[in-house]
Amino acid sequence: MTDIGFFSECDRIFVSNAEGPKNGTFRAPQLTIPKGHSRHCIYTFIASENERVQVTFMSFNLRGTIPECNHEYIDLYTEIENATMELIRTPFGGRYCGRNRPRNRISMYQTLVIAFYSDEEHVDSDAFEGYYEFINASQYVVGTPSPDSVCSFTVFSDNKSEGEFRSPTYPGVYPKNLNCHYRFLGKKGQRVRLEFMDFDLVFGGAHCPFDYVKVFDGATADDPLIGTHCGQQRNLVIYSSAENVSVQFITLQRTAESENRGFSGFFEFSNRFVSLECDQKILSKKESSGNVYSPNYPFPYFINTVCKYYIYGLQDNQNLERVRLIFEKFEIPNKDTECSEGGFLKIYLQGQEERQALDEFDLNLCGMIIPPPVLSEGPRLSMVFSSGTSAAMTGKGFKARYIFETGEYRTTMLPLMDLVRNLITDLQFWFKDSYLISTRDHEVCKEDWLEIYEVYPNGRENVVGRYCSKSTPGPIVSDKGVHTMKVVLHTDSEGVASGFLASYLFIDPSKKFEERGCPGAVVRVWKNLSQAPVEICGMETNNDTLEMISTNSVLKLTFATAEKAIGAEGFKAVWTEVTETHDCQQFRCKETGYCIASDLKCNREPNCGWTDRSDEEDCEEIETVNVYLIVGLTMGIAFSIFLTICLVCHRKRKRRRHHHHHHHHQHPPPPFEPRQKRSPPFDPPEFGPMNFMSIDSV
Repeated sequence: MTDIGFFSECDRIFVSNAEGPKNGTFRAPQLTIPKGHSRHCIYTFIASENERVQVTFMSFNLRGTIPECNHEYIDLYTEIENATMELIRTPFGGRYCGRNRPRNRISMYQTLVIAFYSDEEHVDSDAFEGYYEFINASQYVVGTPSPDSVCSFTVFSDNKSEGEFRSPTYPGVYPKNLNCHYRFLGKKGQRVRLEFMDFDLVFGGAHCPFDYVKVFDGATADDPLIGTHCGQQRNLVIYSSAENVSVQFITLQRTAESENRGFSGFFEFSNRFVSLECDQKILSKKESSGNVYSPNYPFPYFINTVCKYYIYGLQDNQNLERVRLIFEKFEIPNKDTECSEGGFLKIYLQGQEERQALDEFDLNLCGMIIPPPVLSEGPRLSMVFSSGTSAAMTGKGFKARYIFETGEYRTTMLPLMDLVRNLITDLQFWFKDSYLISTRDHEVCKEDWLEIYEVYPNGRENVVGRYCSKSTPGPIVSDKGVHTMKVVLHTDSEGVASGFLASYLFIDPSKKFEERGCPGAVVRVWKNLSQAPVEICGMETNNDTLEMISTNSVLKLTFATAEKAIGAEGFKAVWTEVTETHDCQQFRCKETGYCIASDLKCNREPNCGWTDRSDEEDCEEIETVNVYLIVGLTMGIAFSIFLTICLVCHRKRKRRRHHHHHHHHQHPPPPFEPRQKRSPPFDPPEFGPMNFMSIDSV
């Protein structure tokens, strides 16, 4: 290692060479930064040929706060193909600050860079401290490398019969956007055993929508899929049915940060593995079926025999099956029902073999009685048959029929990395003339959406609706005469989500269809918080919703309206605390037997229930005030007063007009005597009452 030193006061570079040590430590620089300024320090580690860089942080205490990391942070770059490349053109490995130190990092190539930023006035060397090491890169080379990928290899059994293989940067955090392939090709008569000693990938659900490892029973990804794995697992063991097996490792190009290690595994080619005549792996051919037997059936089985059966339904881009097992013959003698002595058949319905949890069996069967049918929870069902060690307790074993079933449809089970690549998926259902179809699953949706079509016999398609976001429409029932329905899923090139899960049902058209729920407004009442609520809507209640009583001391009620609600009067409800004890110190209702508070009697509310009015019997009649009458009288009196005032004012105005007109005609002023004295005031005669008056102008 050569420490070339400082480039701009705080930049440092560490280079591996044959003469120097292969490891060392590094610390944060000591800096004094003028107020209002900031500094960037670059730590560059360059390994020699056939080496990689491993960095481990021993202490970490930066002043920045996640997720912004505004004032102080480090940036990591682990995928630098050439030491002379600009950092802005290389994949970004993550930004870190605060006190949570980053996990181990191993470079994909020969160069690793740590970029430190701070705008604090004083930076001490204890801000972070780490250990670096230049490690041998040959541990990541398994077999013959593929020319077009940094992490794809082909292993031939002629060259290497066993060995280790691992993800590109294990045990450091693996990068995003990887597409790695490992092919193991054996000779005729051999089988391949894969064992993952450590397995740590991002877990996004049982169908592994983000990062995953797929194992195929053959040399390519076109061969049958053995399994898709993600999350954390230990000692995962997989066998091929023939001489070839391939492993695909995919990581998503996502914005969310993760710090998972990847995997470390062991492979072995051998013809010593248990013959397929005993150990069996049965793969679905799409809703196929068949029989499975104990060894040597229908003759008695041999002692000291242990056989494993793996029955795998489809779980791929367009299919998701379950396994139904129906026993036709069963004869496995044992001394007790615990199956502790003699033979037994253990059944695993939850995919326990993936995590090697053979002690977590779902059923342990023995005896002479045929067991009932069983159904797996997912696409996998496995069995372990043991014949025992006593020759006196042998039987014919078992014969069972397996059926791969499907009855649900959901978004395609390919990882969502593929789902977002402008996917359009069609799901179509055909049914007989005497059936309708009901699905349970409108805004303008322009990104990811789901469309449902009715397809008429003449080929015409009618769009039932387009759905997106988190809306869950339904149920949707096809019209009579429609024998096909089609569901189209469309996704754009951005963002990922969990998709949808729906069920379909073929319905006899003579049946009366149920109401479609409460799309506009709904009142939900939880009589028991651990159970589903009662939903009420419409213009009236029925006998089941007119009166409800909680199962305990808590009752919950919510009222929700949708944007399309037309706006009715709403609802009114009366709630009452009741007890159903025999000893009632308050008021007991005659019909219902409820015990209610005494002060609720005669409150003019149905506290005993709609069918029991005993709490309102023998009550004094309270004279009610007619509010409408009072308001009407008040308005009438006010209008009369207003009309009277108007009449008086109008009469006075008429008098003034008449007085002015009479004075003008009886005493006209001489046109040529402007200085003439004024005449005495004119006193108009009294008029009688007016016969009518116009009030159009009032």
